[in-house]
Amino acid sequence: MTMKKILAKSDGTTLEEHTNALIACYDNWLVQIQKINPLLYDKIADWRSFVRDMLFFHDQGKRVAPFQQNLSDKSKQPVWHELLSLAFISEEKEDSWGDCAKYILNAIANHHKRDRGNPEIRKLHIEYLKDIYDDYKNNKPTDWDWLKSNGWDECIEKTVNCIFYDTDFFGKSNFDPFKHNFFKGMLHKCDYAASAGLKNMETIYSGNYNLAFQNYMSYKPLSPLQEKSGELSEKSVILIAPTGSGKTELSMNWVRKNGSCKVFYLLGMRTAVQKMYERWKDCFGDSNVKLLHGEIAYYMIGEEMGNEQYNNLHDKLTMVKQLSMPITIATADQIITSTLKYHSFETVYLTCAYSQIIVDEIQSFDPQAMAIIVYFLKEIHNLGGGFLLMTATLPPFIKKELSKLNNVELLDPLGYESHPKSLNMDLKRHRFNWLENSYINSNKTIAHIMDSFKEGKSVLAICNTVAIAQDVTQKLSKSGVEVNLLHARFIRKDRNDKEEQITKDAPSDREKSKPVIWVSTQIVEASLDIDFDEMHTEICTVDSLLQRFGRCYRKREYGGNVPNIFIYDYDKDGNPKNYTELVYDKELLEFTKKHIAEYDDRLLTEKDKYIFFNDVFSELTDTSEYKKKYNNMLTLLKNSYRAETRKEAQDLFRQSGMLNFSIVPFELQPEVDGLLENWANSSGKERVATQADIMQYTVSAAVKRNDIAKLRSLEKDYPNSKFAANLYYAPETLYKYDNITGLQYIKGDEPIILD
Repeated sequence: MTMKKILAKSDGTTLEEHTNALIACYDNWLVQIQKINPLLYDKIADWRSFVRDMLFFHDQGKRVAPFQQNLSDKSKQPVWHELLSLAFISEEKEDSWGDCAKYILNAIANHHKRDRGNPEIRKLHIEYLKDIYDDYKNNKPTDWDWLKSNGWDECIEKTVNCIFYDTDFFGKSNFDPFKHNFFKGMLHKCDYAASAGLKNMETIYSGNYNLAFQNYMSYKPLSPLQEKSGELSEKSVILIAPTGSGKTELSMNWVRKNGSCKVFYLLGMRTAVQKMYERWKDCFGDSNVKLLHGEIAYYMIGEEMGNEQYNNLHDKLTMVKQLSMPITIATADQIITSTLKYHSFETVYLTCAYSQIIVDEIQSFDPQAMAIIVYFLKEIHNLGGGFLLMTATLPPFIKKELSKLNNVELLDPLGYESHPKSLNMDLKRHRFNWLENSYINSNKTIAHIMDSFKEGKSVLAICNTVAIAQDVTQKLSKSGVEVNLLHARFIRKDRNDKEEQITKDAPSDREKSKPVIWVSTQIVEASLDIDFDEMHTEICTVDSLLQRFGRCYRKREYGGNVPNIFIYDYDKDGNPKNYTELVYDKELLEFTKKHIAEYDDRLLTEKDKYIFFNDVFSELTDTSEYKKKYNNMLTLLKNSYRAETRKEAQDLFRQSGMLNFSIVPFELQPEVDGLLENWANSSGKERVATQADIMQYTVSAAVKRNDIAKLRSLEKDYPNSKFAANLYYAPETLYKYDNITGLQYIKGDEPIILD
């Protein structure tokens, strides 16, 4: 049996074709990486023949007859072809790889995830090896000339041992993380690309990055801080700067401009990612900037519909998922969960090792997720990648840990006294009033908000839970004025409309205020470029509180004697119940309340706020729950924790602690029924496009365990559909919905929904 007749895939792709495709992908990558990251190219230039060998040998085990039978008659014989491939590697070839050999062998032996605990299957594979040996001795196929017959006995013995292969290199002496991630990551990267039909694993930036940025910034000069970031593009940077400091443009200027850029911009919330994507796309163009989150397929269908290039949607989507674009704006869970070492995580690590990583608004993550982010940045930095961590607030213990890294620049307000204007630390934008024992949904507060509205002010009220926000909205609406509500429990279509409307009602670049009232939750804390005249907010932890400040007088100075921010206590025994202490870390909340009185009714500088933040976080000790959660996760990662799957890693990163379902509210089900009928009778792109339309009528909601049975999974109507299996109809007895209030839990204490 010649190599040309041996199949690698069930679609008829031969082993020769598949192998050549992998090698072509690698050769193209070498050309591309020389433009993207010349330093990395120089580092791995001597390994070119090693990688080609690895790609050549990685699937040779597919030659065995049982594997070929599996492809032709769909039989289910267990064949660990990746282990059998090791039998084709002579001792002479292995020796030629030097100290890279163990990493190459490990990559080949483990490029598929298997449960190798069954001893019977192990014995079966020894029989397969004997069959390969007999076939070679009896037939001596001409395309096996590269295999030396006098080395077969050693190969067979070695590969039998490899069926019990110890692949857990992590934490062991003489383990080289770079070599491990390079070889295994490259094998996965080439294998996935070739299987998807891609010829290029990277897309070179189209145009001139520097010129595009200059044109984008032509309307205003760079600030001193933004200019400084351009001088630090060869370093990793930790930037702590106030809201409204122009951090987005600063990050654009930090990106390396020589050659072709490779950037990942990471945020926590999908809403924030969507807005940031639009800003980067406006600057650098659609061909260079792409979006990546858990439902990117639905978004791209909507974006590409009607486009002449719609037929290339599959290729575009594949490029995005393969991390092949010059600039990717993504939710953090798409990249950073690789730190949890699920199978094939090395692909992400390899790609990030020649990229620049921007992490924005780290304060929006819980302490466990922060620990994962910090560990990820440290590992990628040590592999050669660069990072820019931008935040308005950063816990001192995280700042201390990251500052220990080599070639890292810390731009800290308290350590940057020689350039006070760069960080605008003397800027005065806020005066707040701490109203202890007063509540945001009290009649007195409602009257206060109405009075400010009648004075012509734009007013924003931020609540800690959806239920309180809905209660405030209903009470304000009784006054007969239009009140707008935004939270995460609107269907996607309505939520998108509301996000667009709030930016129109309170844009940060407006010349004159428009009297308007908006009520919201934490959802407005991140990346919505809005500016209100007055803000009313429930007390929360200092990190979130200062983020909220940035939605009032975002870029304007304030010199008034009357507060423009009013902060309220929470009523544990109120109706509806206030779950603030379940939403936020209780100790951090108490420390915030302890220090807030020191800053009450003062015209605050940005430096004052920064000191306020540090005062609160300095109260935390190693026995505090917040630090324990952070340190426990770091310990887990340092002990080489490995998630079983990528989904498990993402769930651990999100740490929701809730059962969330994509729900179609009862009131919208007739409309969705019609879309489902079209979906069931369509195929291809039309079917996926209809799925995207259906998802516009869904809302992600937490459901109590004893209420799950009340939901109706559409899997019963459309069996064997992964899409339908994750879609639920909610009964009218559980929720009610309208586009003013959103999804409401009808009776009893509702599940806690944070945003």
